[in-house]
Amino acid sequence: MAVALASNATSEVLEGTRASKNPLDATASLMRLVLTLIVMLVGVPGNCLILRVYWTKIRKTSTHVLVMALAWADLAVCALRLFTMLFALLLFANYNVKEIYVASLPFQNAAVATSVLFTTLIAADRYDCVCRPQRRFFTPRRAKILVSVASLLATICNVPDLLADFHEAPTSDILETTVLVGSVFSFAVALVVIAVCYGKVFATIRKHVRVGAAVQRSTRDERGSMHRDIELPTRPTQPIPISPETNDNLQTVSGDKVEVPTVINEPNSDFRNLVPKNDAVPNQTGQGSSQGGNSLDHQSGPGKCATAETGMFTASGDRRYHQEQANGHALQRAGAAVLQRKTTRMLFITSVVFLLTWLPYWVYVAMEIASFCGVNIDPDSVSLTYGFAGLLFANHAANPIIYGLANRRFRTDCKKVLIKIRCC
Repeated sequence: MAVALASNATSEVLEGTRASKNPLDATASLMRLVLTLIVMLVGVPGNCLILRVYWTKIRKTSTHVLVMALAWADLAVCALRLFTMLFALLLFANYNVKEIYVASLPFQNAAVATSVLFTTLIAADRYDCVCRPQRRFFTPRRAKILVSVASLLATICNVPDLLADFHEAPTSDILETTVLVGSVFSFAVALVVIAVCYGKVFATIRKHVRVGAAVQRSTRDERGSMHRDIELPTRPTQPIPISPETNDNLQTVSGDKVEVPTVINEPNSDFRNLVPKNDAVPNQTGQGSSQGGNSLDHQSGPGKCATAETGMFTASGDRRYHQEQANGHALQRAGAAVLQRKTTRMLFITSVVFLLTWLPYWVYVAMEIASFCGVNIDPDSVSLTYGFAGLLFANHAANPIIYGLANRRFRTDCKKVLIKIRCC
């Protein structure tokens, strides 16, 4: 019987009206109507904007699929609140259209339950993405399958509520009790899954941040030592005296060809091993000057250099190039990790808001059960809690605001979409 009373309390929360047991009940009902109006005005266009932004993404991930599914469920909840608004207004005007309105309650319950399941799946997807990046279970295809299964499960679980609304019999209390027990169980499972998944996610992120800082420090130290290794000597050198015989030999070599040793800068070669080349270098006089320049340019391509000194610096520069390339890949991985952390933070805030907005509803249900069991509870407190119990619907309109505040890329995409709509 207590559970059946709690089920009636649930219906009161969904309908937005309550029997006049206390003067504060009328104020609470009015507050619920205002909240319902805000949910409709914010939730419907906001969730449509989420769907428009994520629908245009070419490469959709499992997170995108689940976020779009959650937006569809929230849009359904916000749109179905129109029946609640009309029913409450007609009821205040002494028009009884309860039969028509009651038919929409199971669909509202199914949409709310679907939203709860999708929020739980998003928490599991964040755990799979951050903690198991190499062994991921969630793929776009599997995410779509899970979305279909969750929607079907939420609809089946609310069939007893639909039968109870149109079947006035003692079994209706049993059906409503079944729905309430299922709601409590599903919410408890969602609470546990969200807490465990995000707890492990943030523990993994904290560990990655510490490791990334240590790797960045070691990379900076290696880069500094590499620059010290290739640093040029700064001491002035004494000029080499040239004897008359040497000068005569240099003058007689003007028309001959000189073999210049070169080094091939291969990955596994030592830059100190000089490989002689048979290509001749003409003298820098007359026409041979341009030919010699072209020959040197040809030999000094990637992986080749003309002297031992230039070979040394090319090898060092090559090592530095590979080091900088590796650092570039590390920066890309770091950027992807930062993006993952931002996405996780955004979805974590969504889950926290989901839990907080549902808290007054469960407090109200618990107070109704306790009052029925004989516990002395202040009626004003019950009425006030009833007024705040409607906050659970605010969760379905809050996600667009959370995405906009926590995700800069989402704000940019929204601006682009709004500009396109305005241009049309």
